[in-house]
Amino acid sequence: MRKIVTIIIITMLTAGIGCKKEKPESEKEMPLAKKYATVRIAVYENKQFSKWLATLEKAEGVDLLAEEGKIPVEGKKEPVEVAKIKLADDSVGYTRARFLADKPIVFVEDEVKLHVRPTPTSKVYFEVPKGTIGFITGEKANWIEVFIGRLKGKWIEDKWAESGYSTDMDLIVDATMYEKALALLDDKNKEKARDEAMEILEDLANSTTLFAELARKKIQNFSNEVPDMITPEKDVELTEEEKAQMAQ
Repeated sequence: MRKIVTIIIITMLTAGIGCKKEKPESEKEMPLAKKYATVRIAVYENKQFSKWLATLEKAEGVDLLAEEGKIPVEGKKEPVEVAKIKLADDSVGYTRARFLADKPIVFVEDEVKLHVRPTPTSKVYFEVPKGTIGFITGEKANWIEVFIGRLKGKWIEDKWAESGYSTDMDLIVDATMYEKALALLDDKNKEKARDEAMEILEDLANSTTLFAELARKKIQNFSNEVPDMITPEKDVELTEEEKAQMAQ
């Protein structure tokens, strides 16, 4: 009898130890929301940003695990808002919360008006060209709050659109490729980069999305040596004021 009791006790203890190794599903760190990178941005292994982990591409999706609040980080004079995220390969790291948005969009109409407040009678701050990538950072009724970044000499953030955009992921993928092609074309000193840009544009020209027309026009412009109408502006060209805004 004593032997049977001993075996039962050992079995219970072993089972208890085994349970401690694996946290219950309810105690695991669950994502708070899906987020997307509004710019190409680094991810770090620690909250102080002292050890690089990966680089998120523009419009790349991640899971938000936690909002860490303002933390002193390497290379920044002021503490910054830090977010804990999980990447698509399940690696976990930390990045700047400011450059994470709720959802990417593509503007599918010409000269979409962005207002300073979510009402059609407020001031129009900017008119967005067709094919531009933006990001939803907030919503109110049938309006969306938009982040674009620098475009045509203006820094576009916290502005409002009522229509003229799409959240279709196929369009967003094409938009990222189109933007990459424009950046490569802008590099006038590298023939290889221009060749790569033309390959991307030719692929887009054979698609069935709005980027087919945009790509064909860009190819024609390039062939005729006509100056590009719209090209993405590089981070190194930001003004001191814009750099200060991004550092906040």
